[in-house]
Amino acid sequence: MLEKKWLFECNCARCTDPTEGGTYLSALLCRTGKCGGAVLPLDPTDGSSEWRCRKCNTEIDTSLVIKIVTSISSQIDNPSPGVQPIYFYEKLISLYSNILHPSHYLNYQMKERLSILYGNIPGFLLKSMTRPQLDRKIQVCLEVLDVQNKLYPGHSSIKIKILGELNKTRLCTVKRDVDHGILLRVCYENILRSEEDLKKYLQLYKTKFFNK
Repeated sequence: MLEKKWLFECNCARCTDPTEGGTYLSALLCRTGKCGGAVLPLDPTDGSSEWRCRKCNTEIDTSLVIKIVTSISSQIDNPSPGVQPIYFYEKLISLYSNILHPSHYLNYQMKERLSILYGNIPGFLLKSMTRPQLDRKIQVCLEVLDVQNKLYPGHSSIKIKILGELNKTRLCTVKRDVDHGILLRVCYENILRSEEDLKKYLQLYKTKFFNK
């Protein structure tokens, strides 16, 4: 892809590693029987390389991989009119859960969108969300941050945004637990103090590096 678009080849650690630094951003799941192993290119630097399951060694032609990824990508970029976006992305993640690796970049794209959508759109505002919905937002935020931390150590604008979403959601869940007598109020106060410290740090970081 780099060679076609930018006219150069790359042999860095990530480009030569089929797992892309342990992120499995391109991995599919093997559908041979009940295998479910990670399917990865034999030579990630060769766009025409065959793909092989690391568990059962079943090989898949690269044309099939391209067809699968292109089809799912098209669906992500063309949501059904009138369909609630959160339901739409959650349905796609579930629908292709036996085809795409949980960390596949298409799953990553949808989870990144969900991490922002949950808590910020009508019908899913933070204070009105159910506990399972809050837990789901925390889950997708953590999964997005896990990939970000592996690919881009340090801070970035998207990482700062997701950290903000994660912490305000955690604060909301703890407050509910305190209100219901599940946790002591001191727990909420401690997290609130940590949240304020994080906000100050993130604001300073954004001002210094992203508002030039």
